[in-house]
Amino acid sequence: MNIQCLRYQTRDHIELQGMLFFPEKKSQVVVLHVHGLSGNYYENRFIDKMACGYTSQNVAFMTFNNRGHDYISDLIKRNDNKIKFINGGGAYEIFEECIYDIDASISLLIRNGFKHIYLQGHSTGANKAVYYQSMRNEKKIKGLILLSPCDDIGIKISKYKNNYNRLIKAAKNIFTIDPAKFVVFKGTNLLTSAKTILSFYNIGSKNDVFHYRDADRELKELIAIKVPILVVLGEKDDYLLQGADNVKRSLAKSNVNDVSIVKNASHGFVNKENQLVKVIIKWLTQNNNPTGNV
Repeated sequence: MNIQCLRYQTRDHIELQGMLFFPEKKSQVVVLHVHGLSGNYYENRFIDKMACGYTSQNVAFMTFNNRGHDYISDLIKRNDNKIKFINGGGAYEIFEECIYDIDASISLLIRNGFKHIYLQGHSTGANKAVYYQSMRNEKKIKGLILLSPCDDIGIKISKYKNNYNRLIKAAKNIFTIDPAKFVVFKGTNLLTSAKTILSFYNIGSKNDVFHYRDADRELKELIAIKVPILVVLGEKDDYLLQGADNVKRSLAKSNVNDVSIVKNASHGFVNKENQLVKVIIKWLTQNNNPTGNV
């Protein structure tokens, strides 16, 4: 396995960082990983297992920091050889801007000779993967791998209960004054900018992809995607408020039939990383030819 450290720019001049793991033999197949909200490209232990497991099957693996990495971070913005630092991280992120990050990552992979890309997202990264492909219909993407996709907005509604509507109202009021100002709201432990609250947690926002809370509402973004989709859930994922089995049934209504539940696994598949990678490699083998000869 060979490793390349990455630094590259988005269309709006944000510098991203990551790592690209190459198999020993030349391959045109790669899995591109999108981390979850306030996460980063190395935090989850399954990243290590994927780097080894995928490359052993002659599939490359790329993992990168998107602009929402970590809770608060400095983002480098380069324009005409001038550098400035701007506020980034999960506390300042706008969901729709994930398009820029994934576009830039796919362009980098294409420049490296990859023709068959599997877009993989964990947690909110799964929302981003679905939103991206439903908007872009990118021909280089041959499938989606969605790990622990959750109803982000349903989680906030459940957590804050009667305070949820007041939180959204407060965010809207603050947004008109300063979108980047934090909303410090009594009854919550949420310290997040007004623009991020409205982008990620407002009902009907672009992040509202997996609305399991509303059983009668179609998961329309999933239905719009024409490439194969694999969903992997943890049996004991605390963020799946409806339970893994019920979520699996909801996904089946949206034409997603490749759903695996890893027994006793948490949201991050802690201590179940090997089982997770085996499920994904099996799916790649059954649905496509991950040998680089496709």
